[in-house]
Amino acid sequence: MSKALRDKQVRIDVKEVRSGDWLIILLNALPLLLLVGFCLFLMRQMQAGGNKALSFGKSRARLLSAQQKK
Repeated sequence: MSKALRDKQVRIDVKEVRSGDWLIILLNALPLLLLVGFCLFLMRQMQAGGNKALSFGKSRARLLSAQQKK
């Protein structure tokens, strides 16, 4: 394809990717990656069961019988 463009005398400019450009791409993608990670975390919590959904470390109430001290 480049040979055909050169035959038609089309000017081609090539720009190299610098190492700093990757950092900018990662910083721009960071909010999206955090959002996807949070969604995956919520999905795993939802798979735990009906009453465990969105119970992030909440302790369950213990039932006391008549023989146990309060």
